[in-house]
Amino acid sequence: QPSGHALTLKADADPVRCGAVGLAVWPAAPVLCQHLQNRYASGGRLTGMRVLELGSGTGAVGLFTAGLGARMVLTDYCPPGPAHTLVLERLRSN
Repeated sequence: QPSGHALTLKADADPVRCGAVGLAVWPAAPVLCQHLQNRYASGGRLTGMRVLELGSGTGAVGLFTAGLGARMVLTDYCPPGPAHTLVLERLRSN
């Protein structure tokens, strides 16, 4: 909640079942968001910084980092089959 707005994400409880690990918010995501909040939130240290996130999945960390003022580019792997569409739809909706 770096910008004062809540971040609500759509995620799948069992992404492996869907064949796309990018449909989950993994346990490391909130830990990394907390680290970014603690380390960079004060003084707007990320404001305007260009950041590339590789393997963004649901976009949890990238969207959070954008809330800290960074200019984000989120990327992810394109799994074959219908999972590809699911990952892109989920990222766009988040």
